[in-house]
Amino acid sequence: MSSTAPYEDLSPDVVLDAVEAAGFETDGRLLALASYENRVYQVGIEGASPLVAKFYRPARWTDAAIAEEHAFALELAAAELPVVAPLELGGRTLFEDAGYRYALYPRRGGRAPELESADHLQWMGRLLARMHGVGARARFRERGAIDTDTFIRAAARAVLASGLLPARLDDTYRARTTAMCCGPTAARISSTSTTRARGRRCRTCGCWPLRRARSTHCWKATSSSVISIIARCSWSSLCA
Repeated sequence: MSSTAPYEDLSPDVVLDAVEAAGFETDGRLLALASYENRVYQVGIEGASPLVAKFYRPARWTDAAIAEEHAFALELAAAELPVVAPLELGGRTLFEDAGYRYALYPRRGGRAPELESADHLQWMGRLLARMHGVGARARFRERGAIDTDTFIRAAARAVLASGLLPARLDDTYRARTTAMCCGPTAARISSTSTTRARGRRCRTCGCWPLRRARSTHCWKATSSSVISIIARCSWSSLCA
């Protein structure tokens, strides 16, 4: 495997061998599923429902960061939220075989919500509120930080060192990104609070906004577990 082609050795045989290394007998069926950074496959299991195997991009996340993600998914499932959590086998959810880290999930069907349906919007509001409630119990410790060093300074250094920016724009780009580190953008980044279920509250009404193609809805907690959909919101700068 190389840094430029991290999945070059992830052949079908490697995928099937990894699933079998976790204790399952595969039946040879393999279906690649849509994924951007990682590689995800539906794998047929002998005499049982298929599993979904997720192979993580090498060197992108640490083992500890992935473990946090898995623990949060398991915590949500324990709270009876309809999430698909990774399988825990022998006290572990993250496995490694042939140099690839992976997790296994039960296959679950699903469907897209109808965003024009008030009932669906209300259900989504309740679900997100419950996710935020569970997420607020603790914080991620191993995930990347949202700060000016990561999102502005490091990114600007990478652009300037890449040679992709025309030389005549160097001074302007350097001045603009330096100004961003000291202006309202930096203040907004530094004041951002995060939980394990990230969202933005409306500054005016305290609700969690949901933007749709031609309308805007917000959901606002009326109790610890009930969310009401309210159509409004002038969309303050924080909500935009």
